[in-house]
Amino acid sequence: MSKSSDKNKKRTKTYAHRKTWTATDKFLHISGWTVAGIQLVVTGIFAAFLQYIGMIPFDYKLLIGALLIMLSIFTLVTQHWKITGIITKIVSLMISAVLVVGCIYIGSTRNALGNISGNSTHRTEIGVYVLEDSEAQSMEDIIDKSFGINKTTDRINTDKAINEINERYECNIATVEYDDSIALAAGLYSGEMDAVILNSAYINMIEENENYQDFEEKIRLITTITYDNDVVNDNNENYLSGDGIFTMYISGIDTNGEPTVNRNSDVNILMTVNTNTHQILMINTPRDFYVPTTVSGGMRDKLTHAGCYGIDCSVGTLEMLYEINIDYYLKVNFTGFVDIINLLGGIEVYSETEFTTWNGGYHIAAGTNYLNGEEALGFARERYAFGSGDRQRGKNQMKVIKAVINKMLSADMLMNYTQILDAVSSSMVTSMSYNEIGDLVKMQLDGMPSWNIQTYSVDGTGDNLPSYSLSSANYVMVPDETTVAQAKAYLAAVYDNQIIDTGTQ
Repeated sequence: MSKSSDKNKKRTKTYAHRKTWTATDKFLHISGWTVAGIQLVVTGIFAAFLQYIGMIPFDYKLLIGALLIMLSIFTLVTQHWKITGIITKIVSLMISAVLVVGCIYIGSTRNALGNISGNSTHRTEIGVYVLEDSEAQSMEDIIDKSFGINKTTDRINTDKAINEINERYECNIATVEYDDSIALAAGLYSGEMDAVILNSAYINMIEENENYQDFEEKIRLITTITYDNDVVNDNNENYLSGDGIFTMYISGIDTNGEPTVNRNSDVNILMTVNTNTHQILMINTPRDFYVPTTVSGGMRDKLTHAGCYGIDCSVGTLEMLYEINIDYYLKVNFTGFVDIINLLGGIEVYSETEFTTWNGGYHIAAGTNYLNGEEALGFARERYAFGSGDRQRGKNQMKVIKAVINKMLSADMLMNYTQILDAVSSSMVTSMSYNEIGDLVKMQLDGMPSWNIQTYSVDGTGDNLPSYSLSSANYVMVPDETTVAQAKAYLAAVYDNQIIDTGTQ
């Protein structure tokens, strides 16, 4: 074979090799640019989401941005390498996937906080009820019958409901007046009237009477008339642009329904936050505290009843009691906690005593208990099993709140993050704006300060007395003015930037 023929064979082999290498190289380049492009697009979207959430300090955004730019440059530089390029592409796709998940989490967080923040309305529900065994199924069945109503309490809303019924059904319904809700319930039971027109918030009030603890089970709703009213709030100043101190009223209800609907307030906590000293003071006021409310004209009522007239009534009542301004409120529906707790995989709470819950019949052992959502709600609602009644119930509700917060700060929160946020957004509302919440988060991220939390509970003496909402004698807690004065002193000290120690945390 000639030398010329050998050279041609070598050239053919080299050409074939170059052709194969060029195809692989071309594939690496195309796939590399595609993967890098995806990463760049997702990076840009993620950066936009960071800006959108409005809670990340500038330094953090700068650091995250620098890191993402470095990762993008690394991908662009190494994506066409034959060996390491494959690894780079896999890593790039993983980074893109993480950023996509991050966008979903950020979007869910923004939407959830947007739903619960900036609330400025409360809803009144007026229901038309008959006895459970009544043959009536609609308003047409009872329109020519008699309707029992409260004579004075909540009369404005009752009259509005009567007028709407008359207009809607072109009638003039007959009403029978009763002195209070207990007398109204007694009249319905005895058949003195065929139906009652009643604020739904009063159902729990009626069930406080030992003769009507199953009132809700004995009645049936025919129709509901709702009214949305503005919450009166004189606070127009962002706490961070002021003195850095604010007080939030935390109202807890444990019935079904939207958190904006007026209900008895079973948890009443004032949380004063001093962002200068990083101290938080939480003052618990028992639900049965016997105090004048903003709607009672000086007559005393249970604090829990103030919630029936709107969140602003509860706020105003506590402002009068403690002689302070309350800047914000947070209203929490404990029934909504059932879904949250179940999504978190349950919570751990400690009980000083063994008991069986009245709601649900759940057994609670003395010591540590692992509870699902339904069990935790029964635990938080229980008061009949304790000699201290509502005092212990208030403590147990705080235990549930604390346990939920601890679980949310754990890795369990990530397992069902978006579903948990959905449950949160349906079970609580706050008057604090989204921007104010964002400012608080930014402040925490900037300095990562540790907080000193102090708690205090006012006390009183149990008695049976008439109240504004119930003219018949019912259980109340007459305030111990010494404990109220001590609470005022603690509040004044926190607002004066002093560090306090209540002896309990």
